[in-house]
Amino acid sequence: MQRNRNLRHMENNLHECLYEKTRSDIPDINKFLEVQRYKEKRVQLHATRREKTILNTIKHERMDE
Repeated sequence: MQRNRNLRHMENNLHECLYEKTRSDIPDINKFLEVQRYKEKRVQLHATRREKTILNTIKHERMDE
């Protein structure tokens, strides 16, 4: 529960940062690079969450077909 709450808080923070960067007055190229950086962090956070969700997926227990 606490872990999920922390992940949700981090994800919300990344969304706020993305919003702030898109609304800022910095040049477009710098804005693009900053937004890309935050998107990468969000994807990594999502992958970390998914990794913990998929439990008991040992190769011989999976049904790939």
